[in-house]
Amino acid sequence: LPDFSMFLNKGLRFCFGTDSLASNNRLDLLQEANIFMDNVSGCSSGLLLAALTSVPAAALHIDDRYGSLKRGTKAGLNQIADTKGKLKFIKKILAS
Repeated sequence: LPDFSMFLNKGLRFCFGTDSLASNNRLDLLQEANIFMDNVSGCSSGLLLAALTSVPAAALHIDDRYGSLKRGTKAGLNQIADTKGKLKFIKKILAS
């Protein structure tokens, strides 16, 4: 894994991605976030949430439509739980 503390200490933004099924057995952003949480300490839940939502939308230049709960966007909303330090998908609340 990269040295994520370097990103956190310098205040740099980062995001999670699943790449493709060529390098992963599942396209699961929560699995990626859980690996991160297992290996990095000191990351706030706000930074973690941004790395799953608004930062990747901005990186893909689609943040005018996705990645946040703003009027005019096509936001989806999923319920997740933090169970013993692991993020777990509960249910889809709103589909974009």
